[in-house]
Amino acid sequence: MTLSQRQLLGLLLVVIAAVIGVLVGKDNAMTAAVIAGAGGVAALLFSGAAGGPKLDGIRNAIRRAGMGKSVSAPEGAPDAVAALYEELGTLVETISDAKDRVKELESGTDEKTRDLQKQIERQNRALTERDAEIESLRKAPAANPEELEELQAELAVLQDEHASWSRRVQEAQTAAQALAEAVNMLSAGVGHQLDSSEQAGAHIKEVTSNLREIAQHVEVLAGSAEESSSSILEMTATNDEVAENIGELGASVRETVASIEEMAYSIKEVAKNVDALSLTAEETSSSMNEMDVSIDQVQSNANETARLSEEVAQDAERGAESILKTIGEIYRIKESSQEAVAVISNLGSRIDAIGQILNVIDEVAEQTNLLALNAAIIAAQAGEHGKGFAVVADEIKDLAERAGASTKEIADLIKTIQAESKNAIQAVERGAQNVDRGVEVSNEAERALKKILESSQKSTNMVRAIARATVEQAKGSKQVTDAI
Repeated sequence: MTLSQRQLLGLLLVVIAAVIGVLVGKDNAMTAAVIAGAGGVAALLFSGAAGGPKLDGIRNAIRRAGMGKSVSAPEGAPDAVAALYEELGTLVETISDAKDRVKELESGTDEKTRDLQKQIERQNRALTERDAEIESLRKAPAANPEELEELQAELAVLQDEHASWSRRVQEAQTAAQALAEAVNMLSAGVGHQLDSSEQAGAHIKEVTSNLREIAQHVEVLAGSAEESSSSILEMTATNDEVAENIGELGASVRETVASIEEMAYSIKEVAKNVDALSLTAEETSSSMNEMDVSIDQVQSNANETARLSEEVAQDAERGAESILKTIGEIYRIKESSQEAVAVISNLGSRIDAIGQILNVIDEVAEQTNLLALNAAIIAAQAGEHGKGFAVVADEIKDLAERAGASTKEIADLIKTIQAESKNAIQAVERGAQNVDRGVEVSNEAERALKKILESSQKSTNMVRAIARATVEQAKGSKQVTDAI
């Protein structure tokens, strides 16, 4: 093996160590440094002046380490060689861990890819269902065009995002496959480099190219994973919004359909009611015609009632005037009665005076009768000489007796007149009382007539208002009849 080939092989080992360090990760920086150091030592050994047997042993150890097999330093090996074998052992463990991580990455990538594919299938089914629901909503009666347009726009955006997401997942799958192929190629290249150092230069270029592709695919895979995660979240939120909007739109459509059914039922009921209303309108028209005739009669009766009310008012006014005159005459009768009472009272007083005079006449008659008796006695004593005087005495006696009898008759007449006068006075007083009651009754009659007059005026006004309302009602009835 020439010196340039050794240098190339050492460089290859350094590159392999760096790649494994990248696969191990930033958190295992110490391990990456150890691997890089091991590669550097190996490069120095390959490029140095070490002896043939030692170099062959180290080559075999490196080949075993490249295949993932354990290595150990030979007995009696120098410290530098023992350290190299120890570093190779560490390299074997690191390579084994790297392969495990690559397998985990492949399995995780496959699992995530399967999950993504399942989610894509679910999204496809959901989109298909949404399309079917939108189509049914589009065909449904009374659907809201604005809501359908908004839903279609949201669905179009969702489909675009779904397509973009599918492309990103496909790119991630491609990157993962390329990463696995690059790792396999890298492992094969390492083994091949260890088997044949003559082709080191070409394989180094191929490994370098594979490493670049691995780095690019790793970056693409990381970016695709982040974009897929955010797209999944956005798509989930959008699906939730679309599902909610479709649910609300479905409920709205169901309510609209129910409203349309109720409206159709109401329209049928209205049609029935229209038929019944038409029949009722005909009956109403006939009734309105009859009512027009009745209104005309009511109007005529109202006018006649108004005329009669006016006549009653006039009669009431005349009656009030007559009552006022009657009250005046009653007052004059009352005055005349009072004058008659006064005259009769005076007459009673005069009759009382006549009674006193009769008493005097009666006393004079008694005295005259006594004188006649005395004269008769004296004439009897005189004998023949006293006969003439006796005749005179008898005549005086007869005259006295007749005067007494007349006085008694006059007294009886006076008593009768006095009694009649008292009766007349009582009658006049009762008449005066009746006159007072008549005055009160006349006043009450006057007040009643005034109330009658007021009521008659109100009745007349009301009858006139009824007549006017009847006229207006007749006009309205005629308009209703014409409209029917």
